[in-house]
Amino acid sequence: MTVLEFKRKRPRLQAGGEIEINNDASEEYCGGSFRRKGNRFQYAEKTQSQGVEIVLAYRDLCAAFTVVGRLAGDPCCTLLAVQNFSGKTVELEIHAEIVTERLGFVKLFRASGVYVAAGRGINELIVSLLTALEQDSPVYPTQARPGWSTDFSSYVMANGEVIGRADPPPYLRGKRPDRHVRYPEGGRGRYPQFALATGNPTLLTAVGAALAPVLLRPLGLEGFGLHLDGESGLGKSVALLVAGSAWGDPGKERQSCAGTTNALLARLAAADDGPLVADELGEIGLRGRGDIAYAVGNGGGKSRCRVDGSLRPTVSFRTVMLSAGEMSYRALVESSKDGEGAAGQNARLLDLPAEGSAGGIFDELHGRGGSYELSQELRDCVRQEHGILARAFITSILSDLGTVRREWGQFGPAFRVRCVPVNASAQVDRAGQSYAVIAFALRRACGVIPRWRGLEQEMETAVATCFGRWLDARGGAENGELLRLVEGLRAFLETQAARFMPMTSGGPSSLTPPPNAAGILLQNRSGDSDLHLLNTAVFKEIKGRMNVEAAARMLFKAGLLRGYGADPEKYRWRYQLRLGSGRQSSPRYFYAIESSIFSYGVANNEN
Repeated sequence: MTVLEFKRKRPRLQAGGEIEINNDASEEYCGGSFRRKGNRFQYAEKTQSQGVEIVLAYRDLCAAFTVVGRLAGDPCCTLLAVQNFSGKTVELEIHAEIVTERLGFVKLFRASGVYVAAGRGINELIVSLLTALEQDSPVYPTQARPGWSTDFSSYVMANGEVIGRADPPPYLRGKRPDRHVRYPEGGRGRYPQFALATGNPTLLTAVGAALAPVLLRPLGLEGFGLHLDGESGLGKSVALLVAGSAWGDPGKERQSCAGTTNALLARLAAADDGPLVADELGEIGLRGRGDIAYAVGNGGGKSRCRVDGSLRPTVSFRTVMLSAGEMSYRALVESSKDGEGAAGQNARLLDLPAEGSAGGIFDELHGRGGSYELSQELRDCVRQEHGILARAFITSILSDLGTVRREWGQFGPAFRVRCVPVNASAQVDRAGQSYAVIAFALRRACGVIPRWRGLEQEMETAVATCFGRWLDARGGAENGELLRLVEGLRAFLETQAARFMPMTSGGPSSLTPPPNAAGILLQNRSGDSDLHLLNTAVFKEIKGRMNVEAAARMLFKAGLLRGYGADPEKYRWRYQLRLGSGRQSSPRYFYAIESSIFSYGVANNEN
């Protein structure tokens, strides 16, 4: 019997994630009953005559494939690169159940659009061929999602491209090959859209937010969101296009928010260690809008159970969500079925007013005739060149990660000292850290983009300007619950002034308030208003979801509510007055609101 020696080449998974099959017709691989000639795998139909094995003919077994290697974490999983009917290479993961199933390969190949011969024994022949080819095949680590490897030695892009020095490079399961890079003529990035972004704080902050998620995991920081809000036609979508062009085709990087909250959470998980660029946040469902901010900030959604009651694995991620819409995120939450939002939501998903001094979001037009002309030029730039900046930025971070961490240790606190007001609430301090990450990402990008070199101070000033705009739109640096409570009380006192019965301080209390009275306007002898005595029921209605005691104590600490008692920790807030005379007199309870509430927010904003 003639025995043919089996010859094979050991394939390698390239760093770019692309697997090619050699279709050179001059090469021939033989072994046992198989051979590969050109782009075809063939098996031999044999017969024996006088003890000699004779090959009658070679029949096509299946389409050409290459054993790339075995995937770590699943010893029975082999990765194949196979050509389908259109000549495109597809990747197939071969698990143990496919090998042991009677027609496993035949079903898998046909479902993937790959040619496989018909007839008995074809599946067994492919199993035999695969067993021979996968001997001593390399083992590759796997990643379920794009992003950093566990040891920060490499970063895997969404299309499977590996940036870094990992050997062997990790394999990305569920890669998205449509996330590609487009270089200009000459092969080097010129970054025209980012050069036009200089001088425009809102545009620069959006670009920094798109680069910031690369820094979150190495620096041990939490994710956050940035929402551009403003009327239509300001250029918000252009800002998202420019920011998304750092990673790839802006038309594919920018996603729609139409769908459920769970669908958006799945997109956040798929964008791990990268940005999620989502336009028109108002298209998301009316229920669960408030959960988005907590999911982005906390790095995961709600825990859920299976049908049998066991706990499902919780998806975790670290990302930056960059969105836009005509309404602010706070207004979107309040208009949803969830009702009134929480102050912590606005500290995790930050509302940034889309405004500029030169029209739309722009402050600098770079000699163009108007904001529309600059917007159109930016659209042309991102179509011609995209996907380059993020790869260059990640490469610069990988080159010296220790230096990046040391620089952040100095820059982060310094930025917060410069921008965050003294005695600001923890919510404002958290937002200040998010803006500090954006500013730090832009500073690091100055070493990547040639036209940004030497502009580190301008980048920091641009982000500080946007942080100031966010702080002004918020109403101050105080606790968010306090600002919301003050806003509600002030609006009620101004619009319902006719429902307050005037009374002179020290005067008679024999007047009976009308049935619809909201309280008493207590005036001093000169006629100036001294206190608004607010009815208990009205106060409970205005304070919203907050606990009555917590709301009263918060107002007292801000100097907007009077209290009494020997121990400040046990102060009482409700004052009792007996109004009317004779049998008609009855005790009424009021909260004493200081007149300084009308200037509280205004004074803080002016400072």
